[in-house]
Amino acid sequence: MPRTRAFAIFSLFAGLALLLVGGSTLALSDSRHPPDANTNQRDAAIHEHADDLMEQGRNTFRNDTFGSEGFFGAIGLHKAIEGTKFAGGVKTDLGLDGVSPATALAVGLKVDAEALPASLVTAVLNDQVDLTDPATTLALLKVNGVDPTTGEGNGAVVGVKGFFNSDGSLKSVGITCGLCHSTVQNLGLKTAEGVALDGIGPRLDGVPNRDLNVGLIVSLAPNLKPVADLLNSAGPQPGQPSPITAGAVRGAIRTWGPGRFDAEVFMDGKVINPATGKTAPTLIPPAYGLAGVNMHTFTGWGSVTYWNAFVGNLEMHGQPGTFFDPRLDQKDKFPIAAVNNFGHISSTPDKDRITDKLAALHFYQLSLPAPASPFVIPTDSQAVKDARSRGRAVFDDVAKCAACHVPPLFTEPGWNMHLPSEIGIDSFQADRSPDGRYRTTPLGGLGSRAQQQGGFYHDGRFATLTEVVNHYNDFQRLNLSDQQKSDLVEYLKSL
Repeated sequence: MPRTRAFAIFSLFAGLALLLVGGSTLALSDSRHPPDANTNQRDAAIHEHADDLMEQGRNTFRNDTFGSEGFFGAIGLHKAIEGTKFAGGVKTDLGLDGVSPATALAVGLKVDAEALPASLVTAVLNDQVDLTDPATTLALLKVNGVDPTTGEGNGAVVGVKGFFNSDGSLKSVGITCGLCHSTVQNLGLKTAEGVALDGIGPRLDGVPNRDLNVGLIVSLAPNLKPVADLLNSAGPQPGQPSPITAGAVRGAIRTWGPGRFDAEVFMDGKVINPATGKTAPTLIPPAYGLAGVNMHTFTGWGSVTYWNAFVGNLEMHGQPGTFFDPRLDQKDKFPIAAVNNFGHISSTPDKDRITDKLAALHFYQLSLPAPASPFVIPTDSQAVKDARSRGRAVFDDVAKCAACHVPPLFTEPGWNMHLPSEIGIDSFQADRSPDGRYRTTPLGGLGSRAQQQGGFYHDGRFATLTEVVNHYNDFQRLNLSDQQKSDLVEYLKSL
């Protein structure tokens, strides 16, 4: 590729990355200014504290593993990533001998454009980097250096941190919040040979990674016995295979598919939904647009900061940490959690790797705005604008969607939970939660989510917004006309 073309593409790449991701950093830096004559010292201290929380929370969201490398090291995921080219590496049961960047991108992992040195970007664009070599993946995990004390790599793979031995091989990997709850802007880049570089771009925190195949990635780990042992720890469970073997775990989580994860399985042991005979993962939810929203997850459980503590301790398998929820002592509802005392995790403050991060993490998450709808553009025709206007009238009045999806939060202020019978769906997932209800999902960013794969509702059961509207039209007996339904969808896409 001519040098001028390579330079032009790199300039576009770097410029967009700076604009889309770096802009937030610049805005944060610019907010640190001396108070003017009308600002008292207390206000100045509040602004400084807010800036500190924002910076600390962003760093936690993007970079803190909470000690999860202990769990992922135990199941040997790092061995599958590096492959047999490195001592201790393994070939997976799928025949993969290491995870190359091409494979990593194919299973939904993302690469942060801003974390890549300019020289590496140029080399990638000029086909001078082997994207089929697992060694390149290891290089990406330590592209900005390795901490000589901890072995932690300062890499560019979103949500994954490598921990290295002195010989350059992997000792373990850990995960961060950003693995599931960040993605990247697709810049449409290609190498000189035409290889698409989808999955490499400026990171977008809070946007769910609906490309990420969590189950397939974890299934590559050679030792899933610790997971099987946990699922067997409460004994046989009604409607579940028994005993659950490592092979059964591997097969089950591979059925989850992209953008899905089962957060309750380590609480109740329900690997299979007895009613369907299938696994029951839910969609990875957004971590944006949550300011003013009470309950965080599809089935409630708790607030944003509650869920951060829950996930850090019980899903990411961070250690050591502290978590308290006596609701998990209910043996009939949460047999795995009850037997393992998951509602009573404690550690001393000097060893706790999670609790002191929660305040700043909460602050940062609440600052993440819902993305603007990609369906609203300056060149929209008057007909489209009129359809949206009519659709809002249907939303507010005719269909009474706004009774629950109350603007501008687009969920109820307060305890925004409903019985399954109120929304016309089965109770399986709600029954796995403490309150047996579903949350009114906030609709901010709905237009953006409509462009992602996965569908709608907690489990993606409705593939399109039209299917959602048709469900409510039938269930609530709204008798909407085809025009009203079309207008309502147009309005929903604009959110």
